[in-house]
Amino acid sequence: MIANMETYKTGKTIREVDREKTDLSEEELDRLLDARKMTEA
Repeated sequence: MIANMETYKTGKTIREVDREKTDLSEEELDRLLDARKMTEA
């Protein structure tokens, strides 16, 4: 939720905010932010 508010306020993407605020690797971000996986039943 906080990342969503920051993206709204700054115009940055969720990926950009997460990259700045976490120590997740690009591979982990890819896995976590995969829209297809988030919407599959």
